[in-house]
Amino acid sequence: MTKPLKSSRWFLYLFIAWLIGPISLCGADFFKIREGIIESAWRKVAFFYVTPNLTLTNLGYTSNIFSYKNMAEPDWTADIGLECKISTMLGNRFILSFTGHPSYAFYLENADQRTFNNQMQAAVYTYFGPFNLGYRFQKDHLFRQPYSEFGAPIKMDFTGHHVTLDLGRHDHFFINFFFTKNRSEFKDEDYLGSYNLKSQLDRREQKAGIGLNKIIFSRTR
Repeated sequence: MTKPLKSSRWFLYLFIAWLIGPISLCGADFFKIREGIIESAWRKVAFFYVTPNLTLTNLGYTSNIFSYKNMAEPDWTADIGLECKISTMLGNRFILSFTGHPSYAFYLENADQRTFNNQMQAAVYTYFGPFNLGYRFQKDHLFRQPYSEFGAPIKMDFTGHHVTLDLGRHDHFFINFFFTKNRSEFKDEDYLGSYNLKSQLDRREQKAGIGLNKIIFSRTR
């Protein structure tokens, strides 16, 4: 009874070794990020790669911006923003990146709903042998447009930390370990005259996990 068990266990070990064998090579993610920054940069200023983008979202007409069933308020809307990404490399080991994205929420008829939002991200990437390590910090100041859960705009701050560790080759097989820690803070203490969103919805969230990624075909993940 023990021999088949041992042989099956050795078969499992050999299969895992075959599957993870290519990870002894250096992971490709760091270099792909580096290559993408260099190729997409609009201008290189000293040691910095600058990539600006004009953004236009939520452009169109809605029949009810507040989602009220008994009081429809139609309007034309658009979110117009300017995203700017600045990146630099420290030797051939570290990538530092900062992205700022201020935007303006426009309402044609409801001028009192127009407001500014700001989203910011800072990230660092590096590698050690077969390991690719990344950290991203996110800080958003948002004035949310009305949607199905909230019939009126809400103000909130979002703070997020995201750490990821990849082991392997992104063009073949790699394992991803990740950890996130987020905090949401609502600014409305008298929402619709009845609700204190800050005391009811302020929260902290933590998440950790592992993912296995295997490329089956060259154009499929």
